Amino acid sequence: MEKKVLIVDDEPDLIEIIQYDLEEAAYSTLTASSAQQALDVLKKNPDVSAVVCDIVMPKMNGVQLLQEVRKHSSYPIFIFVTAYSAFDERTIFDLGGNAMVKKPFTRLALINNCERLLTPEKLRWDFLTNSKLKVGIEFEANLGDLGEVHFGRAGMTFKNTQNFRIADTFHFKFKDQNFEGVATVRWREGANCGVEFLTLTPTSFEYWNSKVDLKNLIAVIPKG
Repeated sequence: MEKKVLIVDDEPDLIEIIQYDLEEAAYSTLTASSAQQALDVLKKNPDVSAVVCDIVMPKMNGVQLLQEVRKHSSYPIFIFVTAYSAFDERTIFDLGGNAMVKKPFTRLALINNCERLLTPEKLRWDFLTNSKLKVGIEFEANLGDLGEVHFGRAGMTFKNTQNFRIADTFHFKFKDQNFEGVATVRWREGANCGVEFLTLTPTSFEYWNSKVDLKNLIAVIPKG
């Protein structure tokens, strides 16, 4: 199945660079120089798998584009590339964005995010396939001890009892729900943190699936 990516940026040079990198990696690409143009492209091309989008653009910014698209669907995936933005990752994930890559970024970082996020969750989070992930932190607790827990399309929010830092990757085991996997911290806010799943055991995948309504849920990692 062809993987089609829409690139949205008001800088033609950056569009050209991203387009070259994606096409070298065997992606089909479309381009738009504004968020409004991107909406038109998406209407004409419902088979777009991913949107690689700048945030800071005139008239309609990338986050407003995301919100407009998410009024109708949780797809395609959105990967934001930006040097500076008033929007933090906590907001981006809550609104349905899937990743945020900071400029300047490497070709590998962009391609890895596309490959990862375009892989269906059950395969992407497969515990055995990802068993070689390097994890330096072990976290064992009861889910019921972590305050108000909120699940999203690709992660969860809970009370940060371990004082995790952003980008910490850890193996978790919540004994009371037999919920186990590996996650990485995407944001911290007050006493809470938001984490993205990297792996889940089969029973944990089923538990997560029972907690989310994927037809109506927009947040990838909810604010809480």
